[in-house]
Amino acid sequence: MRNLRLVLRLDAAATATMGVLLVALAWVLDGLLGFPVPLSVAAGAGLLLWAVLVARVSTSLAPKLVREVIAGNTLWVLASFGYVILAWSGLTTLGVLFVVAQATVVLALAVLQTTGLTPRPQAVAQA
Repeated sequence: MRNLRLVLRLDAAATATMGVLLVALAWVLDGLLGFPVPLSVAAGAGLLLWAVLVARVSTSLAPKLVREVIAGNTLWVLASFGYVILAWSGLTTLGVLFVVAQATVVLALAVLQTTGLTPRPQAVAQA
């Protein structure tokens, strides 16, 4: 469970960082990555709220809440790939790479969270 707490805290920190960057650099990201400013600001604000939730879950480690974080992260990954497909013509090459890279990181976090939540079989004591 200690590793799960660490992974959740890492998730919260990375999410908050991404949220701040999306809001603060929305106008830069529009030209550099092809993200519309309103989308960057809305996604960034949503990520900041999500980061607070994930940080709170890291303090309790309630299995139901951890599963909700895993589900939320999984939905984010699916939405990210959906966005790449639907907004292909509006994104720059760097934008596509950025969305795929961040989705891959979020997927890795979800896998680590799932692994941390899954109970490990106890070692069989030898007689």
